[in-house]
Amino acid sequence: PPEFVNLIDSTVPSKANDVLVTRPGKGFLWQSQNVALKFKRVKFRKYTFPSIKRITKFLEFEQASDIVSLDIRNYSQNTPYSTLIVATGFSGRHLSRIGYSLVKSLREAQVPESKYFSVDGQRDSEWMLVCMKDLVVHLMTEETRSEIDLIEAWKNPTTEEYLDSGTWA
Repeated sequence: PPEFVNLIDSTVPSKANDVLVTRPGKGFLWQSQNVALKFKRVKFRKYTFPSIKRITKFLEFEQASDIVSLDIRNYSQNTPYSTLIVATGFSGRHLSRIGYSLVKSLREAQVPESKYFSVDGQRDSEWMLVCMKDLVVHLMTEETRSEIDLIEAWKNPTTEEYLDSGTWA
């Protein structure tokens, strides 16, 4: 059974309608105002590339939200990747932590070709990429993700005629 942890900080007095809630640590996911659900640490099998489900579980453990995966082989033949994962983080530092933790965990599991895995983007940027073999993980802040609907862009690619028309600008 999952463990539930009360996250209300009762040591600091609060106003009548205000509730002070501390941010959960790694492995916790918000469930309601007072309670969080705890996840177990995700480990990768040695010497094998992990499944999309396992990578998604890892992203959940690292507190990423709105995780969506898409098989992009049907949409474009011009990309070296076959799968796209998009996840949302709190801030640029959070995105950086997620990306570097993912690559570090895969290298520790000695996943084949993991020395070629990379995290692209600056540490405090609002959009980072984790490139792994034929999988790319897009990590975005909520603001960036609301501005750029990456999943929709892959499902309905823009034609060159539309770009040349100037109506999009």
